[in-house]
Amino acid sequence: MSLRLKPDGTVEADTPEELVAYQFASRNGAPNPNKKAPRVRRIVGDEEPIPESAQKLIALLFPEPKGLITSDVAKALGLSEPKAIGGSVTSLTAWGRRHNFTKKQLLTKTRRSNGSGHNVRVMALTENFRKMIKEGKVPGMKLEHSPLRA
Repeated sequence: MSLRLKPDGTVEADTPEELVAYQFASRNGAPNPNKKAPRVRRIVGDEEPIPESAQKLIALLFPEPKGLITSDVAKALGLSEPKAIGGSVTSLTAWGRRHNFTKKQLLTKTRRSNGSGHNVRVMALTENFRKMIKEGKVPGMKLEHSPLRA
Protein backbone atom coordinates (compact mmCIF):
# COMPACT_ATOMS: atom_id res chain seq x y z
CA MET A 1 0.00 0.00 0.00
CA SER A 2 1.50 3.35 -0.97
CA LEU A 3 -0.04 6.16 1.02
CA ARG A 4 1.15 9.71 1.13
CA LEU A 5 0.31 12.22 3.85
CA LYS A 6 -0.13 15.70 2.39
CA PRO A 7 0.88 18.84 4.33
CA ASP A 8 -2.78 19.75 4.87
CA GLY A 9 -3.34 16.44 6.73
CA THR A 10 -5.16 14.54 4.00
CA VAL A 11 -4.08 11.12 2.80
CA GLU A 12 -3.42 10.31 -0.84
CA ALA A 13 -3.38 6.77 -2.26
CA ASP A 14 -2.63 5.27 -5.70
CA THR A 15 -5.89 3.29 -5.86
CA PRO A 16 -9.34 3.68 -4.30
CA GLU A 17 -8.95 0.22 -2.74
CA GLU A 18 -5.83 1.32 -0.87
CA LEU A 19 -7.66 4.40 0.42
CA VAL A 20 -10.61 2.29 1.60
CA ALA A 21 -8.23 -0.15 3.32
CA TYR A 22 -6.50 2.77 5.06
CA GLN A 23 -9.83 4.26 6.20
CA PHE A 24 -11.01 0.89 7.46
CA ALA A 25 -7.76 0.35 9.41
CA SER A 26 -7.89 3.83 10.94
CA ARG A 27 -11.41 3.21 12.23
CA ASN A 28 -10.60 -0.20 13.67
CA GLY A 29 -7.70 0.12 16.01
CA ALA A 30 -5.26 2.53 14.48
CA PRO A 31 -4.45 5.35 16.89
CA ASN A 32 -6.37 8.57 16.37
CA PRO A 33 -4.19 11.60 17.11
CA ASN A 34 -7.27 13.73 17.91
CA LYS A 35 -8.64 11.33 20.51
CA LYS A 36 -8.13 12.27 24.16
CA ALA A 37 -5.90 10.06 26.22
CA PRO A 38 -7.78 7.85 28.70
CA ARG A 39 -7.91 9.06 32.29
CA VAL A 40 -5.26 7.53 34.45
CA ARG A 41 -6.67 6.37 37.72
CA ARG A 42 -4.59 7.08 40.76
CA ILE A 43 -3.55 4.11 42.80
CA VAL A 44 -4.44 4.99 46.35
CA GLY A 45 -3.14 3.17 49.35
CA ASP A 46 -5.36 2.17 52.25
CA GLU A 47 -3.82 4.93 54.34
CA GLU A 48 -5.00 7.83 52.18
CA PRO A 49 -6.19 10.47 54.66
CA ILE A 50 -9.70 11.78 54.38
CA PRO A 51 -9.84 15.30 52.82
CA GLU A 52 -10.01 18.28 55.17
CA SER A 53 -13.48 19.44 54.05
CA ALA A 54 -14.82 15.93 54.63
CA GLN A 55 -13.11 15.83 58.05
CA LYS A 56 -14.92 19.01 59.08
CA LEU A 57 -18.26 17.53 58.00
CA ILE A 58 -17.58 14.29 59.88
CA ALA A 59 -16.43 16.14 63.02
CA LEU A 60 -19.66 18.11 62.97
CA LEU A 61 -21.98 15.14 62.38
CA PHE A 62 -20.22 12.55 64.55
CA PRO A 63 -21.52 13.77 67.96
CA GLU A 64 -25.08 13.91 66.55
CA PRO A 65 -26.28 10.31 65.96
CA LYS A 66 -29.72 11.53 64.80
CA GLY A 67 -28.13 14.04 62.44
CA LEU A 68 -28.29 17.77 61.93
CA ILE A 69 -30.50 19.98 59.80
CA THR A 70 -28.56 20.91 56.66
CA SER A 71 -29.00 24.65 57.30
CA ASP A 72 -27.31 24.15 60.70
CA VAL A 73 -24.52 22.16 59.04
CA ALA A 74 -23.98 25.01 56.54
CA LYS A 75 -23.85 27.61 59.32
CA ALA A 76 -21.39 25.55 61.39
CA LEU A 77 -19.13 25.11 58.35
CA GLY A 78 -19.27 28.85 57.64
CA LEU A 79 -21.17 28.45 54.38
CA SER A 80 -23.77 30.83 52.99
CA GLU A 81 -26.56 28.33 52.30
CA PRO A 82 -27.39 24.63 52.76
CA LYS A 83 -26.70 23.89 49.08
CA ALA A 84 -23.07 24.88 49.66
CA ILE A 85 -22.39 21.76 51.76
CA GLY A 86 -22.30 19.78 48.53
CA GLY A 87 -18.54 20.30 48.22
CA SER A 88 -17.91 18.66 51.59
CA VAL A 89 -20.29 15.82 50.74
CA THR A 90 -18.62 15.33 47.35
CA SER A 91 -15.21 15.30 49.00
CA LEU A 92 -16.36 12.59 51.42
CA THR A 93 -18.07 10.46 48.79
CA ALA A 94 -15.08 10.71 46.40
CA TRP A 95 -12.81 9.48 49.20
CA GLY A 96 -15.37 6.75 49.90
CA ARG A 97 -15.45 5.60 46.26
CA ARG A 98 -11.67 5.18 46.32
CA HIS A 99 -12.12 2.94 49.36
CA ASN A 100 -15.09 0.97 47.97
CA PHE A 101 -17.88 2.78 49.85
CA THR A 102 -21.03 4.18 48.34
CA LYS A 103 -22.53 7.47 49.46
CA LYS A 104 -25.33 5.57 51.21
CA GLN A 105 -22.76 3.65 53.25
CA LEU A 106 -21.34 6.92 54.58
CA LEU A 107 -24.24 9.38 54.90
CA THR A 108 -27.98 9.36 55.36
CA LYS A 109 -30.31 12.15 54.32
CA THR A 110 -33.86 12.25 55.59
CA ARG A 111 -36.61 14.79 56.05
CA ARG A 112 -38.43 15.67 59.22
CA SER A 113 -40.74 18.36 60.44
CA ASN A 114 -39.17 21.16 62.47
CA GLY A 115 -40.90 22.95 65.34
CA SER A 116 -42.83 25.30 63.05
CA GLY A 117 -44.20 22.56 60.81
CA HIS A 118 -41.77 22.98 57.91
CA ASN A 119 -40.09 19.98 56.33
CA VAL A 120 -36.31 20.17 56.75
CA ARG A 121 -33.51 17.97 55.44
CA VAL A 122 -31.43 16.13 58.02
CA MET A 123 -27.98 14.70 57.36
CA ALA A 124 -26.24 12.08 59.51
CA LEU A 125 -23.40 9.60 59.38
CA THR A 126 -24.45 5.96 59.02
CA GLU A 127 -24.01 3.70 62.04
CA ASN A 128 -21.40 1.56 60.28
CA PHE A 129 -19.34 4.59 59.28
CA ARG A 130 -19.60 5.98 62.84
CA LYS A 131 -18.34 2.63 64.12
CA MET A 132 -15.39 2.71 61.69
CA ILE A 133 -14.47 6.19 62.91
CA LYS A 134 -14.67 5.10 66.57
CA GLU A 135 -12.41 2.13 65.83
CA GLY A 136 -9.87 4.38 64.09
CA LYS A 137 -10.37 2.77 60.67
CA VAL A 138 -10.71 6.10 58.85
CA PRO A 139 -7.18 7.33 58.03
CA GLY A 140 -6.43 10.84 59.18
CA MET A 141 -9.70 11.33 61.06
CA LYS A 142 -9.10 12.57 64.60
CA LEU A 143 -12.19 13.70 66.49
CA GLU A 144 -10.60 14.84 69.74
CA HIS A 145 -9.19 18.00 68.12
CA SER A 146 -12.21 19.08 66.10
CA PRO A 147 -12.08 22.80 65.29
CA LEU A 148 -15.89 22.98 65.11
CA ARG A 149 -16.66 21.76 68.60
CA ALA A 150 -15.93 23.83 71.68
